[in-house]
Amino acid sequence: MIGSDYDSFTEFMNACKYHPQKLNAGHVLGKIYPIEQLKQLITHCSIEKEVAGKIDPAQAGKGINNRYSHAAAIADILDSKKIGQALSCLDHDFHFPVVSYFVLPKTPEYKSLNDLKEVLKSKYSLDSKKYKRIFNGIDAPKGPSIHVESISIDRTKNSVSILLSCNRVLLCPDGQSGNYHDYFLARVPIKVTFLLTNRLLEISMPIFAEVPGSTLVEAPRIPERFQFILRSFEKLFSTIVSDEFIPVNFKNLTLYLETKLGASDMGWKIAPQAEAAFDLTQGVLPLKKILDGFCKSLKAEYEHRNREYPFPETNLYNIFRALKENSYTYSLVLEAPFGKRNSVVRISTYYGNPNNGYTPVIVLEKNNEYISNRLRDCVYQSQNVKLQNPYDIDHIMSKSGQ
Repeated sequence: MIGSDYDSFTEFMNACKYHPQKLNAGHVLGKIYPIEQLKQLITHCSIEKEVAGKIDPAQAGKGINNRYSHAAAIADILDSKKIGQALSCLDHDFHFPVVSYFVLPKTPEYKSLNDLKEVLKSKYSLDSKKYKRIFNGIDAPKGPSIHVESISIDRTKNSVSILLSCNRVLLCPDGQSGNYHDYFLARVPIKVTFLLTNRLLEISMPIFAEVPGSTLVEAPRIPERFQFILRSFEKLFSTIVSDEFIPVNFKNLTLYLETKLGASDMGWKIAPQAEAAFDLTQGVLPLKKILDGFCKSLKAEYEHRNREYPFPETNLYNIFRALKENSYTYSLVLEAPFGKRNSVVRISTYYGNPNNGYTPVIVLEKNNEYISNRLRDCVYQSQNVKLQNPYDIDHIMSKSGQ
């Protein structure tokens, strides 16, 4: 499914919507999976020697081109059926950088692993095995709507992982933006994990960017393209259970990261009007540094004039945080000690415009098993501990009135 195989952009888009065929596995792998995951795929398929024979040593370790060359080599060695089968299995173990969380309902279906398995069994004919493949997203793509590809049950972790996928139009590696000949249809994996021990539902997916003008979904911007998938999952699963999943309190999560883990505020994406158009190219504003610096400078001016500083209890940054729910906040960027030996990981929490009805999403600078477990624990703890909130407006007003 590549634009150059069609006579017009409209013809290509209609084929993507209504008659999707086998996908170009090399393009999909190169645009969706980082080099670390591609190497796991290579090992899983036992094709290390074959891939090594196709990779130019001069390109090894050369950034994104190395990633593209590995993807092309895999697609040249394996057919789309084998690649799709491998991904339907491996994606359950991959850790994707875009994540969001819900709280599991307190209903019988989610009281135990066996109860949840019974719910899924009635819909997807699960047997006693730990893994069930339902369809091949590379070899037989379903289209723009999300569909369940496979289900994996992990009794050791008391969890169930459901792999879904959907198709989106992306730009070929090294392709020219605006040239539909360089557009291709890609499989986007979405992993939904029921964490029964922590009573959480985690949804994760890779970062992807649809091409401008694509009409498969009307959600090309960040974070809407991710949130659109979250909402699609909720609609899909409502056909299986009647309960609604409750989004976690993201304000409590960021507060927990700051007050308990010492996460550092690295900046905000924010705009003064509702019509603001946000994307990943917009720079962040280091508002804490700006507002703290303003207060420090103002206090210095009073001291220079031997006058008493009239706002000793006023912290402009805290006031901003207290009022931010009424502003057009797009993203808060934090650095948290999530890595091994407390190495920092940049975490961007994307809220979007106020009152849009979407669940916030988190975009991690990187993700792996260690970081994922740390984040899951923080999400759980943040929803179950009481934190003193320095950004509470009533608290700020009571201090200023003393």
